Amino acid sequence: MECIYINLDSALARRNNLEHNFNAHKKAGWNLSRFSAINTDNVKENNIVGKIRPAEKACFLSHTSLITKHLNDKYPILVLEDDAIFGDQTCEVIDKFVSDSSNVDWDIIFTDLCVPNLLTMINLMNVRQELASKKQISLIHLNKEKNIVYAGATAYLVNPKSGKKILDLFESENSLDLPYDLYLRRLVDENKINAYVIFPFATSLSVDADLSLLHGDNRAATDITHNAFRRLIWLDRDLPSVLPTLNKLNQDYCDDESLLFGILLGVITSANFKKIRVA
Repeated sequence: MECIYINLDSALARRNNLEHNFNAHKKAGWNLSRFSAINTDNVKENNIVGKIRPAEKACFLSHTSLITKHLNDKYPILVLEDDAIFGDQTCEVIDKFVSDSSNVDWDIIFTDLCVPNLLTMINLMNVRQELASKKQISLIHLNKEKNIVYAGATAYLVNPKSGKKILDLFESENSLDLPYDLYLRRLVDENKINAYVIFPFATSLSVDADLSLLHGDNRAATDITHNAFRRLIWLDRDLPSVLPTLNKLNQDYCDDESLLFGILLGVITSANFKKIRVA
């Protein structure tokens, strides 16, 4: 598997962290290379039009430029942002699903997603518990599961047969008005591309993700909360490592009412809770 990560020339710490993590978990036949990210200076110099911010435009163009570079590849590639992380099972699980997907019509398979919706969080937590009890991993068809609210493009596989199709859809846009991940989601919602996600997620986010490059301080708590859920739900999760972040969020944001409601939600989503099924 060829893995290519997008990384600004100035982001040396992120580069080192991702490469160290990859080297600790890679298996035979897995390779990692770096794609130099387009920066905001390039966006301004080329007068890239659109409503989104310069950093979001640079992110959008970095992803599409990477796909363009690998347009003639014969095998799937794994596109990564530089705050992605691998676990002990990542390579094996992705290899399995790529091998098993030969009869599946897919353009993109996400290995991780942002889940910014409480109901989706609860549903996915329940699905994870059910799959874990059966020792199973699923491939969720996002075109059909319209109730799953998601965002993000931290890590995803691109089918070599779909690269030109995806780029043609991008090039049909005269203005960059949506961030890359939301534009991808729109294409999925409109059934212009066929997308799946491996669940539980096969990859997750490093702590570098909490130091967001695209959002200001007013979004920090929101981003950190969503990031914590991604670390809580993925295949190789380490629950104790998530606890300090959740404790800090609890101290900073929870009042008595939200704290009690959180305990109630915890009980309801527990694997030990006997759920009543209503016909």
